[in-house]
Amino acid sequence: PGSRHNEIRRLFPVMLKAADLLRERYPQAQFVLPKASNIDEQVFDRYREDCCATINQCKAGDYNLLQCCDIAISASGTATLELALLSMPMVIVYKVAPLTYWFAKRLVRIPFIGLPNILAGQSIVPELIQDQVNMRNLVDEVSNILDDKARVDQIKQQLSELRLSFGEQDGIESLAELAENVLRSK
Repeated sequence: PGSRHNEIRRLFPVMLKAADLLRERYPQAQFVLPKASNIDEQVFDRYREDCCATINQCKAGDYNLLQCCDIAISASGTATLELALLSMPMVIVYKVAPLTYWFAKRLVRIPFIGLPNILAGQSIVPELIQDQVNMRNLVDEVSNILDDKARVDQIKQQLSELRLSFGEQDGIESLAELAENVLRSK
């Protein structure tokens, strides 16, 4: 859900509700929560009380575990670059205070909020922004990907091509640097 308290407050409850619905649709589904080191465990526990789905927690950056996942739901940010380097299909979510969004929309003139999409210059993975971030939309986007093997393969291929375009060595640093330059130029 992110590494900032406001991101967690805005996104995690929606993600948990979506996890409950996804568990109903995919009974074999297992959920993993990578936790940023700067976030205290109790922050997540507060929200998980109402969630029926079992959510296993791991440290952010546990790539071995993440590679076992079929799909990720991620807050917009550097985590999406890490997922892109793993060629992980994902749904990117982004929700800030309405006034912040209003100002950002006028200052930043890019068509995407997710770094993989920004760097590719096209929509590779779906993005849900502001009021689009709700349980139903999240479940629909995840299901649309999981239920369509051709789409999964296409996303993985496009993310792999994005990663290869920056070389195997220092891939994340190159991607992060490019993303920073793209954002500055807009």
